[in-house]
Amino acid sequence: MIFTKKSQNKFKVNVGFESKTRLPLSDEYRNKTLEEFIEYETKGKSRLASLAYSWTIDDFDQEVQNFEFKVDYYWNCVEDLKEVSNDIMELWKELFLIFDKINDISTFELYLGTLAALTSEAGFKQELKSDLDNRLTTLVYNSFKEELYSKELKTVLNKIINWFNFKINVYYRDLKLGVAEREVKFLQELYEAYETDFEKLKTELPSVFLRYFNSVDYYYRNLPRITDYNYYQFYNRVLLGAISSSRNSNDFKRMSDLIYIYHREKKGRSKGKIRRIGSNILDYCTGYGEKPYRLIFFYISLQVIFLFINFPYEGSVLQFKGLNSTEKFLEKFIGTIYFNSTTMLTSVYGDISPLNALSRLVIVIQQLLGFIVSASYVTLLLRKLFRF
Repeated sequence: MIFTKKSQNKFKVNVGFESKTRLPLSDEYRNKTLEEFIEYETKGKSRLASLAYSWTIDDFDQEVQNFEFKVDYYWNCVEDLKEVSNDIMELWKELFLIFDKINDISTFELYLGTLAALTSEAGFKQELKSDLDNRLTTLVYNSFKEELYSKELKTVLNKIINWFNFKINVYYRDLKLGVAEREVKFLQELYEAYETDFEKLKTELPSVFLRYFNSVDYYYRNLPRITDYNYYQFYNRVLLGAISSSRNSNDFKRMSDLIYIYHREKKGRSKGKIRRIGSNILDYCTGYGEKPYRLIFFYISLQVIFLFINFPYEGSVLQFKGLNSTEKFLEKFIGTIYFNSTTMLTSVYGDISPLNALSRLVIVIQQLLGFIVSASYVTLLLRKLFRF
């Protein structure tokens, strides 16, 4: 077993799904039996519905439609779902039986999301929900593998990604179930089995590869605390691929964000206190070169520090020509800020200068820090502006 600690996911995955919330039952549906509900939906609700359901449906589709009616019935007509938990369980069994007959994936996801919400409100225990999810996921993964035998990866990958996004945005939320290690394992096996195809996607269809990375990123960062395998190397490879894909699609903002995540992940794996301290300093000051604006806050911090050090207190060991402790506070305050600014920006005018050895030593350190900060800021900013 491997213990993992994940940070908050960086990129949101959104494909347009919404989590289901049950409203109070309306009078038109209250206390209806299943047969009455089907009669109302197919004939009594509206002339348009009656016309639509009057079309002939073969036996192959009838089972799927009956399942959909039952899901809708429990959602719209049954007030206390805990009293019908056995019926909800039967719906799951029915879903497993008709899975191979479902052709419309969007309709399937719609009713599966509703079934997940029904299951949660029916009070199913976590172990049972996890078992049902495992059985369903096995069916879905097997169907993906069958398609991959006869089709190219790029024609099936969007379907796979949409499924994983559906589970993120709707299914797990409504089922009230955490992410399983199995999801990352499947994504890893898919990448390793079709690595050559994924390499092509980085240049030919970078947007598709980035969608794949979004799914990997979410599931990796939300892994259970204890896992059977360490997925860092896999995640790192996909992350580097996402950086390349962002560059190929000219999305340099995202490329910068991904590079920052790469260094953060690398820092979390670094060994040795000195290396980790150095990495933390780079992160705090520059965001590993991807967030140069942080140097502005570091510059302000240096200003505050040297304001207290160089301020002409009465009896201070640091002595400066042009800064006199007998002056008014505001004049001393402005004078010290002015001196610190000219020193750190290496544009000293000579009207204020150190008078003893300790003062000169402090000024040397201040000039060195100021030069590093200003030069780094200009360099990193220009690199981001003209990155290609």
